[in-house]
Amino acid sequence: MLTRTLSIAALLLAVFAATPARALNVGDKAPEIKVDDWFNTQPLTLAGLNNNIVVVEFWATWCPPCRASIPHLVKMHEEFKDKGVVFIGLTDEPKNKIEKFVTDMKMTYAVGAGSPSGDRYGVNGIPHAFIVAPGGQVVWHGHPMSGLDKAVENALRTTPPVLVDPADKARGEKLLAEARDLAAGSDPARAAAKLNEIAGIKGSFEAKDQAAAKLLELSAQGAKELEAAAAKPPLEAHAAVKELAARWAGTKAGDDAKAKLAELEGNSEVKQALLKNKFDEEAKVLMAGAEAAAQRSEWAKALPLYEKIAREYPMTQTGKEAAKKAEALKADKALMAKLGANEETKKADGMLRMAKSFIKNNAREMAREKLEALIKEFPESAAAGEAKELLKSL
Repeated sequence: MLTRTLSIAALLLAVFAATPARALNVGDKAPEIKVDDWFNTQPLTLAGLNNNIVVVEFWATWCPPCRASIPHLVKMHEEFKDKGVVFIGLTDEPKNKIEKFVTDMKMTYAVGAGSPSGDRYGVNGIPHAFIVAPGGQVVWHGHPMSGLDKAVENALRTTPPVLVDPADKARGEKLLAEARDLAAGSDPARAAAKLNEIAGIKGSFEAKDQAAAKLLELSAQGAKELEAAAAKPPLEAHAAVKELAARWAGTKAGDDAKAKLAELEGNSEVKQALLKNKFDEEAKVLMAGAEAAAQRSEWAKALPLYEKIAREYPMTQTGKEAAKKAEALKADKALMAKLGANEETKKADGMLRMAKSFIKNNAREMAREKLEALIKEFPESAAAGEAKELLKSL
């Protein structure tokens, strides 16, 4: 008994599953279309064509009446495409099945392959066309060879598309040209900004459709560049993604690059490499100063800088080079004796200046102590001779 009940339930389920959706009637809201692959256009949606009159026609390559209707649909597309009417042919057949067919039949209007939308429209026989008015309401449906022409003309009168103002159209065309130049000049962020500006222009016109297609093209390009950048070794990937994030700023590719950059910067290997790079750069800046001093034979400046680099950046190549140069200078006894004498002279001169300052400020006892210390510590210096003379006057 249970088996019989299950069999009946399975049969009922199969019957209902095979029953197509209710056929749309005039006045119904047209369901959104779904397509795997497009021909003659960028991907389209009814939502994106909300200002247009849209003819959605269901067909197949194996259907003789469909093939007979195609030249008529091509002719209508050419007649009405500049009046805000968009023709879309949908088939559930795959791309590889219809690709050559579309070319051979010279189908110039938008064609979508791999579309399951016929079920949502309740299509029981093909060819079958639906006219969707601006706003998404079905205003006519039937065989494309039986009254479609008059139905489109009637829709143009009763539910006209929102066409663009001539000034806005000219602005959109100018923006499109600028966007293409920017994209060609490797400035995709500014190009995308202009393309998005075109999308905001009210009405339907060719440059707007081309801008939408270009925006999709840029998006695909950005995604491809990001994929290539992220595939590099971690440190190289960080540099490439960082550059990409800056160049594509304000676009989806730029946002995706920033997210990838944050992910890379959380990688321990990248963190260590970036820190090493930071140390390398700092060491190189100091090394440039040391080398410049050495070129001028200012060894009293060069040697301390070499020692500082070797002490603070020992793991860098620059730090190792600085250590070698410091050792070489310190191995030169004549140079070190000269540097020592120069250092003593500087200290003695400093003490003499301080003593003179004490005398000037009438701190005679402090001046005497400083002069006596100078003479004791640097007796052979010229400053010591002057200090002796000053002591006589105190």
